[in-house]
Amino acid sequence: MTKHKENPFLLVYSDPMPHAPYFPSEQFKGTSKRGKYGEVIHEIDWQFKHLMDALDELGLKENTIVVFTSDNGPPVERQKKYDVGLSGPLRDGKWTNFEGGVRVPFIIRWPGKVKPASTSDAMIGIIDMLPTFCELAGVDVPNDRVIDGVNILPQLLGDQESKALRDTQIVPGATVIHNGWKYYVKQQNPYNNKNPEDWYGLQPAKQGALFNLKEDIGETTDVSAQHPEIAESLKKKNGAVHG
Repeated sequence: MTKHKENPFLLVYSDPMPHAPYFPSEQFKGTSKRGKYGEVIHEIDWQFKHLMDALDELGLKENTIVVFTSDNGPPVERQKKYDVGLSGPLRDGKWTNFEGGVRVPFIIRWPGKVKPASTSDAMIGIIDMLPTFCELAGVDVPNDRVIDGVNILPQLLGDQESKALRDTQIVPGATVIHNGWKYYVKQQNPYNNKNPEDWYGLQPAKQGALFNLKEDIGETTDVSAQHPEIAESLKKKNGAVHG
């Protein structure tokens, strides 16, 4: 950032620390009740603070877009070898298609553009970053490959009148999310483990299970029996893609 402070730059910092095995620095050992996993999360917070401070010190804060996000939820499997994280109200975590595995934080700071403390319930993903950054840079999206992402700039700028970016997300053969409903095409096991003895008493989402994410973000209640028509319509959406 210091070297390129006079010119446009892109800095991507993909921290390896939350991936097992965990190696927190000495100053963070013993700082978390979540063990080594919690300690490396504390260290990531510390690192990010220093990145933000550097932007201030270089006078770049007002003209820099900062995005903080993740590629998946935390590991929550009850391993004997490593400490693990928590996914809050979400069900399960990494390696699964439960919300705890696929729904992640997306925080953006863009002074003068993105209103502080504003939120959006638009369905977006990291795949949307490329088209959005291309729009901001005034360059075309590459046309020599399939680009699944879309430009989310209107949503970032708080355009409440724009149409939803997408109302459907399909993981072929696995899950379908549409207008707040989530359907499981095939059974999803706790911790993505095939052995029931390793589920620690938790239950899988059975094939054909349906959840209302707007009212039940923790995927606690299968409502497929109450809404068979919705379940069937989402099943057909998967078939249209997977078939």
